[in-house]
Amino acid sequence: MIALMILTAVVVYVGIAWFVIKHLKTKRAKWIAIVVFALIPTGDQILGRTYFYTLCAMEGGNLISRTVTLPPELFKEDGRPRLVRSAKPSASLEIADRYAAFRETQTISSVFRIERDVVAVRDVVTDELLGTRTSFLYFGGWLYFGAHRTGDRCPDSSIDTYGDFYGAIFKQASRVTR
Repeated sequence: MIALMILTAVVVYVGIAWFVIKHLKTKRAKWIAIVVFALIPTGDQILGRTYFYTLCAMEGGNLISRTVTLPPELFKEDGRPRLVRSAKPSASLEIADRYAAFRETQTISSVFRIERDVVAVRDVVTDELLGTRTSFLYFGGWLYFGAHRTGDRCPDSSIDTYGDFYGAIFKQASRVTR
């Protein structure tokens, strides 16, 4: 049923475009109309992706303010810190009962459907910010079909960016053997 509605909308749109272009007098006006009718459903993709990649380049990535050295028992065998779900209000992850990760997501552009996702690690005793990880999500332009929200993320989420982020903040103290 949805496919039939989409097909009907496309046929009506092309019909309107053809009617308008046919009734224009000059070749220049016809070419301008063709470009305008082509950009109406796709122009926000061009502008939205440009804005998305600009945000990624300017604001995306890790910003580490301070590193913390923790005992070896707070690390996994592969050297990454052990993160646990937090019991603290509004915190998502916790390490060593003193450090917590807080996440905030906000819409940057509802027209281009871009969101900013910031994970901040704080020392909950001193309220000092240890580092932030800023990423952006782009869900495509205004012409959107489907129920699921999937999109592009930067920095790329296919690599272990969060392990790198937490690993850059929390360093493992060397074991002293006697």
